[in-house]
Amino acid sequence: MTIDEARRRQAFARWHRRLALAVFAWLAALAATGILINHAHDWGLDNKPLPGWLTERVYGVTAVDGSQCPPGIPSPSWCAAVFARLDLPSGELLLTPDAALLVGQEGELIESLSAAQVGLSRVEAAYLDERSVYLKGGGHAVSSDLDLITWEPLAAGKQREMADARWRERGDDPDVITWERLLLDLHAARFLGPMTALFTDLMAGLILFLAGSGIWLWWLKRQRRQSS
Repeated sequence: MTIDEARRRQAFARWHRRLALAVFAWLAALAATGILINHAHDWGLDNKPLPGWLTERVYGVTAVDGSQCPPGIPSPSWCAAVFARLDLPSGELLLTPDAALLVGQEGELIESLSAAQVGLSRVEAAYLDERSVYLKGGGHAVSSDLDLITWEPLAAGKQREMADARWRERGDDPDVITWERLLLDLHAARFLGPMTALFTDLMAGLILFLAGSGIWLWWLKRQRRQSS
């Protein structure tokens, strides 16, 4: 082997290592975001809004101002997660995927009921008539009198009767961006816009190139050992 050939192989090996580090960083990011996305519901990332500064910087969306929350609400992020408001004799019932918040006439928090306290894994829809409040989520439905003291499972027959009722359902509010949404965008490299597909193809091509060139470098070393 000539000196020039040795230098070219050394340079090729250096670039091989650098490209491998870049691909490794991308694969590590895929793995980390993939794990978080896989457990997003278990860890509450699918309904926990991003901090206002992060939402504005990354997505250019101004988040809900925490000062607009009633004074007694424990966390401003709860206001951002509200998908329905029901008027009750005792005040207003604010519904989030994780809780039902009863707010008084003066904006004070009267009662906070978690989804588990009303018998649901999460709150996905609500309905109000003259006598009762109905909530449903996770394939189940419950009801209570307007005083919200006792919650009972809704019978299957009653659920069928109310199938056509105008439920207030949780929708995809474009102003509420969750941690899960950010993770999905990072995982899919959506921030690159029209370059996303090109970037994915490039990384896939690099993986194939590294695999092939790695085998070639191993074969050259093996040949040198056998000839020495």
